[in-house]
Amino acid sequence: MCIRDSANIIRSKGFRSIYDPGAVFFEYAPPNFRARAVQKVRRGQGLIRVFWDFRRFLFDKQYGKYGMLIFPMEFLMHNVFPSLWLVCVGLFFVSLALFSLDWFFAVLAFIGLIFGLSHMQTKNRGSGKLRNVACLIMSFFSSQVFLFYALILWIFGRSLHKWQKVEDIRRKWSVK
Repeated sequence: MCIRDSANIIRSKGFRSIYDPGAVFFEYAPPNFRARAVQKVRRGQGLIRVFWDFRRFLFDKQYGKYGMLIFPMEFLMHNVFPSLWLVCVGLFFVSLALFSLDWFFAVLAFIGLIFGLSHMQTKNRGSGKLRNVACLIMSFFSSQVFLFYALILWIFGRSLHKWQKVEDIRRKWSVK
């Protein structure tokens, strides 16, 4: 049994997993984009694998709300929506660019906005509320991209399930 499967194995045996709001957990964030990408893709692939391995829970009344609502939504969020979202956004931009040169410039402006928000987020610039919005948008966008990449790797048999030490995190956060 793998730790990532434990909640679903518990559920399949008729028990429940519960959330403890008093539990505290700390983790060091990766200090750079490359380390963050490695971590996010590995974790995304783990989630994709869990939801695929337990797809028998989908819409199974035996598991109550978990099988009828919670699991299907998580399955869709991690295994389907990243692909659909990126394809739809790509098709939207391509169709805008094909219909009018004005729309092409609007697409370029949007891409510039994304890069600007990314810069604002990483350089800690801008007012608090604007920076929070930038972080939210970039977090959603990057999560979708990382999940999509993890899904593609998994589909083509490139599994990243083995944990690999991210030296950048250890160097950055080591206690001296």
